[in-house]
Amino acid sequence: MTRLVSIIERWEGSMSLKVFRTPDAAFEAIEGFDFPPRYLTIKDPETQTPMRVHYVDEGPRDAPIVLMLHGEPTWSYLYRHMIGPVTAQGLRAIAPDLIGFGRSDKPASKQDYSYARHVAWMRLWLETLDLKNITLVCQDWGSLIGLRLLAEMPDRFSSVVLSNGGLPAGQRGPAAFKIWRAFSQFSPVFPIGKIVQGGTKRRLPAAEIAAYDAPFPNSSYKAGARIFPSFVPIGDNVAVPDQLEAWKVLDTWEKPFLCCFSDGDPVTRGGQRLFVGRVPGTANQPHTTLHGGHFIQEDDPAGFVSSILKFKEKATYPDGAEPELTGREAYMRYGMAVVACVEAVGGKARFTGMVTDLMLGQVEQLWDMVAIAEYPSRAAMLAMVQSPEYQAIEVHRMAGLAGQLNIRTKMMGG
Repeated sequence: MTRLVSIIERWEGSMSLKVFRTPDAAFEAIEGFDFPPRYLTIKDPETQTPMRVHYVDEGPRDAPIVLMLHGEPTWSYLYRHMIGPVTAQGLRAIAPDLIGFGRSDKPASKQDYSYARHVAWMRLWLETLDLKNITLVCQDWGSLIGLRLLAEMPDRFSSVVLSNGGLPAGQRGPAAFKIWRAFSQFSPVFPIGKIVQGGTKRRLPAAEIAAYDAPFPNSSYKAGARIFPSFVPIGDNVAVPDQLEAWKVLDTWEKPFLCCFSDGDPVTRGGQRLFVGRVPGTANQPHTTLHGGHFIQEDDPAGFVSSILKFKEKATYPDGAEPELTGREAYMRYGMAVVACVEAVGGKARFTGMVTDLMLGQVEQLWDMVAIAEYPSRAAMLAMVQSPEYQAIEVHRMAGLAGQLNIRTKMMGG
């Protein structure tokens, strides 16, 4: 049986873009993605062609925003396991489909797309919705577009979570990417769902593969997906000057910046080294390596969203904390006060300081500071943490991110 698919084509004048719109019926059989679709129409800045952008928008309207940007060749469905846990924490989760993907409109010609155009389209969408206080969660092309948006509108963003992506600016690309780019250009077939499967360690059920195929009823809808790999600015590329300008912003970015790369991605594995230590906001953050392939949202969505929420908890200060006091400075404030609390119950603070000062050899990289204390008994330790004096300084520990403080306790005489 041949599936009948209606095709919507729009011409808005001789200079306008020819645009396809995937029929709603193509998405009706998808399971586990029941979020109501929302749409915003933008106009291409060059041709004024109207194009509809689809996005998921869940959670309180006035809550801090977690903006989840997908990449090639996926759509907002990629974040289906993460949207609920984010909103359950009182946050607002927004996941758009890039132009050319998902439920968003799709210009028909490869020549209608460019890196700069993708950035401009998403900037129009973001500005029209007037999104602010954004935590950017980005992967793959979501990072190439998202980090450019951040560089152009830094005041709208409060923090960043980067996974399996980057902001290349003319460097040589890995061999695996060059093979992928050649495949996207020359392969006679371009099976979207199977491509996503190729980037995951988990075996995707047939229904999930079909969900990734759904936005593309036939090959004419795939122009954007086909051309995307060619825009990555490796080597001599027209986008390199814009990338270098964006890096100037990142080189001074002091707001929280977290890296959550996976260990099984042959293209981006180890990419956090390009950011950690260079971007000021990466200091004292709980950077983590997740287990999975390129599409970590499929392989370990729970681990990814847990990292985001712990990061958000650190970046959101409780009442009484000092918003300007973060990371190492907050720990120092906590460390100066906690010694008195330990001694008040008969304990001794043996050491507080940097991990490297301990000369312990191999230690977990996410530990920045260590406190070693001895208590006369477990009851004494519990009495300390429940004391009003300790509770009063707890806000500084939280602001410094408790997840990076390894507290070793020893009962005296033990």
